Amino acid sequence: MVEGERLTIPTSLKMALSNSNLSDIEYLGETSARPYHVATLLTFLCPGVGYMYVGRLIKGITVNFLFVLLVELFIILMTWLKFFPLLPLLVLLLSWFVFCALAALDVRDIIREEELEHEYLLQPYNHWMFYALVATLTYLTPMVVSVELTERHLITVAPIKHAGMYPTLLPGDQVLIDRLGIQKDGPQRGDVVAVSADKPDAPMHILRVVALGGDIIRVEGDMLYLDDEPLDRIPYESTTDILEKPGMLAMVEHNEDVRYLIAMANHGITNISIAPVKLGKQRMFLLTDNRSQIPLGNERAKIRDSRNFGSLSVDKLRGSPRYILWSQDPDTGDIRWDRIGLRIH
Repeated sequence: MVEGERLTIPTSLKMALSNSNLSDIEYLGETSARPYHVATLLTFLCPGVGYMYVGRLIKGITVNFLFVLLVELFIILMTWLKFFPLLPLLVLLLSWFVFCALAALDVRDIIREEELEHEYLLQPYNHWMFYALVATLTYLTPMVVSVELTERHLITVAPIKHAGMYPTLLPGDQVLIDRLGIQKDGPQRGDVVAVSADKPDAPMHILRVVALGGDIIRVEGDMLYLDDEPLDRIPYESTTDILEKPGMLAMVEHNEDVRYLIAMANHGITNISIAPVKLGKQRMFLLTDNRSQIPLGNERAKIRDSRNFGSLSVDKLRGSPRYILWSQDPDTGDIRWDRIGLRIH
């Protein structure tokens, strides 16, 4: 019998009832067997609905909320431990399968122990509309809210659309941003950070911290001076194809005790000049790694750094780029497998 159908009483049964004492009859309502395969399918689609199907409404709602809570705790743990998310996501998928499998086995035990595969008294909530409502309110909606809160407060992904951070980042990279990644004592020289943008069509900039509060900064072309001393640079020798961009040189810049890669053009320098300025407290000076990029007026690439907007307050920080989640050449469409999973330094 299909759930929701009206119970049809045979004529012979009606006659028997008319000749009997109605006070001795206990009406049990409509019944329907609980097939194992249907219960298992519903449990894997939404664990709580599987329990609803066998008459365990409260337990089903509790299981749904518990599953969402465990997922969020897992994401918080992953963010805290700074793991590259590939392995944790595989663990999460495996955990989801195990959780649903255990719930399905429990539902099957209920069916078997109470012999519901033969007869089950239908409850008012044993209808697909109620199943959909409970799944939406206690499973799908909390999951969507959890994902939204995770992206806003824990981790998010930012695409790289220009070569401003070459050779650290390339166009086509997808970068994982750890929103809780800033150290308690604030950013340090050499850190790659994500900051709020000053344009709505570019919601986040990824740049490198080159100077902090109290430093005297000066820019002459593609050269950077810190406390009136030019930062040392040495050529970076590598056979990696990524560092062989035509017309560009990869250099190692020494910023006090920090070392990081930057890029410069083979010939010519930019004509940008910034007079010496002392950074105030809780301020930072940010540059692209590709020092030969000319950010002023380059609206097409939208490459902007402190040569445009000056120093920024540390309250503009929005997180620390941690890993390259995905990388695909925007011109050829080729997947750059060797870049996926790289730690950003």
